[in-house]
Parts: sequence; C-alpha cells; structure tokens
Amino acid sequence: MGSNAVLACSQCCRPNSELNHPVFNTRIVESARDRDAASAETHATSAGEQAFQDGTSKLLARGMDTAEVAETVVNAIRNDEFWVLTHPEWKDVLTERLRLLIESNQLQRGFGG
Repeated sequence: MGSNAVLACSQCCRPNSELNHPVFNTRIVESARDRDAASAETHATSAGEQAFQDGTSKLLARGMDTAEVAETVVNAIRNDEFWVLTHPEWKDVLTERLRLLIESNQLQRGFGG
C-alpha cells in the first residue's frame, strides 16, 4: 500500500471522521476492469451496488475536473514543487495536521477543511 493510501486509511478509520475533503471528477465507479470478461457479461448490479454508484457519482461530479488536476500536477513538476496542492484552500488544514503530528505525534481526527 502506498504512503498516500496509508494516510487516507489512517484518517478514514478514525472515530468520528468527517468525509469532507477535495475530490476529483473521475469515472472510477463505472470501471469494471477488475472483472474478468465472463463475469462482466453476466454481472447483475444489486440495489446496494447501484445506490453506492449513484451516490459516489454525484459526489465525484462536484469534484475538480481531471484535466485541471493534470495541469496542476504538471505545473508543480515544472516548478520543482514537492507538495502538489490541487486545492490550495486546504493548505491551512494540512499545516494544522503537520503541526499536530510534530508536536504530539498524533494524527488529527477528522478531515478538517
């Protein structure tokens, strides 16, 4: 598991977490690439799966467009920036997380923002 995934999991699994963070407008919930061909042909979507897909699709539709994310990343690489902030308004949230981690070796509860 990558370091970003570890951080995301550690933050998501905290009690009383708030899922209020930047998202990107992708089609990930429409992907069936992990299904083999036979399963993809015969798969019947359950009501729960459809509800999840619908809710997640609505959330992602409000997210930053992937072309804008790509432009931000490319600009950060060109400018030799270590931290790529796709949502600059989150800088204060990230600063507070880092302060808490340095001062008390504790992760912040919730996502902030």
